[in-house]
Amino acid sequence: MVIVQDPPQPLTTLHGLRASRFRGPTEQQDVGLPLMIPLGMEMFEEALEEFQLAAGLVDPDDGTPRYLQCCNLLGHCFMQKGVPQLAVKWFNKGFNTPSASEDERQALRYELAVAYEQLGDLDRAIDLFTEVYGIDVSYRGVKEHLRELKARANGENGKVAPASERNKNHEQRVN
Repeated sequence: MVIVQDPPQPLTTLHGLRASRFRGPTEQQDVGLPLMIPLGMEMFEEALEEFQLAAGLVDPDDGTPRYLQCCNLLGHCFMQKGVPQLAVKWFNKGFNTPSASEDERQALRYELAVAYEQLGDLDRAIDLFTEVYGIDVSYRGVKEHLRELKARANGENGKVAPASERNKNHEQRVN
């Protein structure tokens, strides 16, 4: 999924209706999913609220991509807000959706790797990028990204620094 940095726009849905308009179980259940992420930071909270509401209104097992799309968009919103631990939660939910195709799982695997990298969990990021690479060596520049990430993970002596040491260094840089 490509997110283009444009001026903030209102949420658009499949049917031109916002998910919040459907409140009760007796009302129409075919809710339109928000398709655009409003990119103004003040609108991210509204987008998160709408996507969470939409995710709660659809069944992961309904055979449609709606739940997976909500999970993916929630993950991207949390990444943009700088909360990768919540992005991991939503990307994982999307990854584990029964109807997810292998292409969708590949995309979510890559997004999970990026989120773990931002969290400072380089071991998990490397493992996931390696899985992506094993499936498609040219996927979204994974070969170069994996090489750079492994170089970052290596200590000055050329050996991989222990995960606890890398995470400690990450915490020091953040604080």
